Amino acid sequence: MLTQEQQFVFATEVAESQVLFGPPALLLAESPTEYWRLYSLFQADFAPADVIEKMWLRDLVDLQWEVRRWRRLWTKYSVRFSPMTVQKWN
Repeated sequence: MLTQEQQFVFATEVAESQVLFGPPALLLAESPTEYWRLYSLFQADFAPADVIEKMWLRDLVDLQWEVRRWRRLWTKYSVRFSPMTVQKWN
């Protein structure tokens, strides 16, 4: 649970990130809350000191989000195909 001060800092970081880099590229089924929770975890670990580090932070969060997205989609769609169907493609 975040204290009020931590919530304020988090809200400030989110607002600053959106102003500098625009909104995150999320699919309709993806949660902005989950994205910003991931962002806050990275931000707490890396504590960017300047705008360049904030750019790297946003890139890292976006890349991690995309990895999670592809893993989720791969799992969802690979289950639809039987092993025999996949073998036919090879």
